[in-house]
Amino acid sequence: MDTRKLRSSLGMILMVSFFIASIAPALHLIATISINGLSVIASNFPGFLYEERALPGSEEIGGVGPYIVGTLVLVALASLIAIPISIFAAIYTTQSVRSRLGPITSTLVRAMIEFPTIIVGLSVYGSLKILDEILGSLGLQSPIPRFSALSGAIALAIVMIPFIYTQVEDGLRSVPPHLREAIYSLGTSRIKASVIMMRYIKATVITALALGIGKAMGETAPLLFTAFGSDLYPPLDPGMLSKPIGSLTLAIYNMALSGYDNWVRASWGAAFILLSMSIALFMVARILSRWRW
Repeated sequence: MDTRKLRSSLGMILMVSFFIASIAPALHLIATISINGLSVIASNFPGFLYEERALPGSEEIGGVGPYIVGTLVLVALASLIAIPISIFAAIYTTQSVRSRLGPITSTLVRAMIEFPTIIVGLSVYGSLKILDEILGSLGLQSPIPRFSALSGAIALAIVMIPFIYTQVEDGLRSVPPHLREAIYSLGTSRIKASVIMMRYIKATVITALALGIGKAMGETAPLLFTAFGSDLYPPLDPGMLSKPIGSLTLAIYNMALSGYDNWVRASWGAAFILLSMSIALFMVARILSRWRW
């Protein structure tokens, strides 16, 4: 056999081996959660999707309905806070070329990606405690309780911002110079030019939103000191934001470490639901990024 073909074949075998080794842990994780989670959900379907958690040590599996609703509420609130801040900050950084604040903002936000998320939860908790003490000394009540859905959403929003910001900023900087010059040559304002360029990089924006939402959906540590957790459905009134709220990640954490067999089994079902939501999110984002609109 030709030496060149032999080296090419060996290189291809090596690349395929590395590829299989790289995806093997992810496939093992998905398979393990799917096998264990589906068996639990099937044992109490469809009740597992809307019932509340069963009593510890009982024969019943119960459900994770309140945690699913809590996760959706927290992620929705966090997205309402983080998405506008991230996008407008990225636009300001890329459009304000002469401003010194832009590079500083970019550096600080990118550094936030490396922050342990538990520090974010502690920071939000500490800030709200200080605010509560200041307002308490004035005879006022803090509008944001330390253990509440709103404080949990704030913590998740802080986690989301650097992921969305960096993707959108990189996308705006990748806009070809000739296209940028063509937009400004028409006499458009910076706001209109930003809208046009955002449409040009819509696939990047959708990917950024999916990354940010997916990151918030899978976080546990920031919620330990903010949302705190609840085993009941959140009330359908404005007071819901000022009360503790549960989430799938907190439920998995608490039930998996409980030592009760039925709660441990329920945590597998909750993990499968969370995994399914994450996969569905990125599939939708992938479809939307390729859809011409």
